[in-house]
This record gives sequence, C-alpha cells and structure tokens, in this order.
Amino acid sequence: MDDTGVGGADQALISTKNALPVELIHQIIADLAQSEDNTSPIIGACALVCRAWAAICRAHIFRQITISYRDFTPRLSFLYFTAPHLGKYILELVIRGQGSRRSSHTFPEWTAYCFGLLNNLRSLRFHHVTGEWSQISTPLVQGITTLLSAPRLQKLHISGWAFGNDTRTLLFLLSLCSTSLQDLMLQNVDVIEPGIEVDGLSAISMEALSSLRLECVSHPGLTETLIKCPNLKSMLVKTNDMRERYPLWISSMVKELNLIVFPWSGIPKFGNTARISVLSIDMATPTRLSEFQEWLEACISNLPHPHLLAELRMQLQYKPEGREYPEVAEYTALSSYLSQLRDRMPLGRISATMQMIVRGAIKEVDDTDQVREVTKLREGFAPILGPGVDIRLVVQHVGRLIPGYMDCRV
Repeated sequence: MDDTGVGGADQALISTKNALPVELIHQIIADLAQSEDNTSPIIGACALVCRAWAAICRAHIFRQITISYRDFTPRLSFLYFTAPHLGKYILELVIRGQGSRRSSHTFPEWTAYCFGLLNNLRSLRFHHVTGEWSQISTPLVQGITTLLSAPRLQKLHISGWAFGNDTRTLLFLLSLCSTSLQDLMLQNVDVIEPGIEVDGLSAISMEALSSLRLECVSHPGLTETLIKCPNLKSMLVKTNDMRERYPLWISSMVKELNLIVFPWSGIPKFGNTARISVLSIDMATPTRLSEFQEWLEACISNLPHPHLLAELRMQLQYKPEGREYPEVAEYTALSSYLSQLRDRMPLGRISATMQMIVRGAIKEVDDTDQVREVTKLREGFAPILGPGVDIRLVVQHVGRLIPGYMDCRV
C-alpha cells in the first residue's frame, strides 16, 4: 500500500469476525469510484459507514480537486487550516482562472504553503490563468511554482494562458517539472507581441517527457533549440493554419505524430531530422476526397525520412454534393497513391475512416444500401486490401439518437 492509501491501522478496524475482507472492501469502493466522479453521493455515503470505510473512501473523494478564482480562498482555507492531512490524497488538481488578461482577485499569503501539502500530486491543469506572469499576484506565483515543483508530477495541461512576449517564463515553468513530467499539453498558448528574441535563453532538457500535445500553439520558445525531449514517443499538433509566424515544431525524437488540420492549413515543414514511423492525419472539417489526397501527398513528400514510415492513419469528414456517396473513382485514386507508397516504404498498416454527415430528411437505409457501399469500397481499394489495411465509411445523420445509420468496413 502506498502513502495515498490506508495502512495496517485501518485494516485492523475492519478485521472483525463478521467483517468483509479489507481487500474486497477496497475493490468495491474502487469499482464505485471508477463508475462515479469524486462528487458522487455514493462514495460519500460509503464514507459514513464506519471510520475504516471513511479512510478507504478518502483517497477517492479527494483524488481530483477543482478550484476557481471565485472559490480559491475558502476551499484552500479548509485544506490548510482544518484538514492538512488530506493533502496527500490529492493526485489531480485543476485551477480555473477568469479568462481575462488582468485579475482583480487576491490570493492568500499562505497559498504556496498550502500547495506544498500536495506532495503526491500527479496531474496539474491550468485553464485560463489570468494575465501574463508579471501581472500575476505574488502569492499565486509562489503557489504555481510550488505545484510545478511537486516531486511526482507527471502530467501538465496549460490552456488559454497568455504568456505575451515572455518566453523566459514559459521555459522556467517547464524547467521546474522537467525531471518528472511525462505528459505535456499546451492549448491556445500564444504570443501576443511580434519580434520576440529567443537568443541567449538557456535550453531545458525534459528527460521524462514521452507525450506532447500542442493545440493551437504559436510560441518561439517551442523549438528543438530551447526544449530538448530525448525520450519523446508521441506528439500531437492541432492548428488551423500551419503558415504561422513561427515554424511548426516537430521534435526530431518523435516516432508517432498526430496532425489535426484543416483543408486550408499549410503543409507542415518537418525539417531534416524528424524520423516518423507512425503518421496520423485528421482533417477536422468536411473536404472532398481528392482535396484530402492532395494535402496528404504534399505532407508525406515533406517527410525527411519517408522510408521509415510504417503506419499511416487517416480520418476525414467527406464533403458530398447533396446526399451522394463517394464515387468508386475517388476510392481508386486514393488507393493507387497508397499502393505507390507501399512500394516505396515499409508501410505495414494503413487505416482510413471517412465520415459522411447527412442533414435533413433521408430515407431509411436498408441492406441494399449497405451492400452497395461495401462493394464500392472493395472495388476502389482492391489494390491494397489485405492484412494490416482497414478502410471504413461511416454515414451519420444529424439529429438521430443512434451514433450512425450506416457503417461500412472492408
């Protein structure tokens, strides 16, 4: 049992002649906690059974805590002054700001001391933290640095934080958790002022980082020069325009790359070092199959080492004219290109999911429609079908309660 669970004293409380085995009680409460959130009255009711059950439930009730600027002081006051022993149970913390660049909120002087009680913190999320670093009040600054220095912190999610032209602060915050952080997500983190200088800044090495997500992020500090990720395995990049002020950063160490793009997105420039073996492309808005293929070809042609590509995953929303389905000729064109790729590189796995959204009145789909579309898929993708290839057409109707009204797969 680790230091976030219950120990021998609590087991002794349960070990009476007619009591359930303590291991069974742990499992029952754990199963309930997985099916409910930590605010569920079910777990709270279990905690009222006896002191021993309360000790077991405590780890689940306080596992994940969310605080906002509005209730910041009253919630932390309870933890700091009344129940500091609960700090060890908090594994996930979410802090929600007010979404503006300036804050009228005040934070208690003991904020950092309170956050220091969370010595088992594993996951930390910031949503719309107010203002640039220089504008945040001193107690909150001290509290944030304390949280990021938690020795067991593994996941960090920063969303909607305006760093302005302060690249140094972004690097500083990441350096605080560089030895333990395994999963980093930056969402809507942008530069407000142009012409930012990054020369003279010291690079940081995030040795433990294995997963990186950048969603609508534009910041000159996010480069291989300033952030080194020697053990990075997977990376996700979502943007609505890759022709941004700063080039798209793709770590040279990443092997699995996921791109969420739009038809108008520029083609990513991978540089000369990226060695990608798994590439996933998700076209986020409806597009013609021919337009998607054109984007795909340009993207793969930019890979510095295309001979390393072993798996290609594709997902798009098909843009029909009226309610027509994709034509066999469209399938054939894409299949021909994928066949050429497979001849040039060790492409062992190919998957393509085409989703078609239908709006308005439609007739009920019968077996004839299903057979017709499956036949078209088989005919169009015949050159590449076989082991390791998964092709799918999903037709959905907006407004229906069921997830889809036709699912064709070959």
